[in-house]
Amino acid sequence: MTLSERLPKGGPIEQQEIDPEQVDWERELERWAWTFARTMAHIPHWYVVRGKTISAREFEAFADYIKTHGYRAIWTSPGGRRYENIYLEIGEWKYWRIDVVINLDLLGSSTVEKID
Repeated sequence: MTLSERLPKGGPIEQQEIDPEQVDWERELERWAWTFARTMAHIPHWYVVRGKTISAREFEAFADYIKTHGYRAIWTSPGGRRYENIYLEIGEWKYWRIDVVINLDLLGSSTVEKID
């Protein structure tokens, strides 16, 4: 079920408890309004922003799910800088959190080196 199907009607989502283990994340993520990262078009990916694109509760629920079920990996930028993140693969997509942003890109479109 999606979050909107699971949550009781009548109260703002910010005040309702979300159990990340009970959400059908593949379906849920399809309804989110992902923004293409135009400033990094040479590294195609999309993102949502906590409290702007999606509610803080939805963001934190999925961020917790990524942390619990994801894997640690290193991504190397075109300039050679290395970044460690926790990645989660669902369907054809890879997700990761950086601060107040959750990113996604198509599996296989960028290389990460698993370290777990």
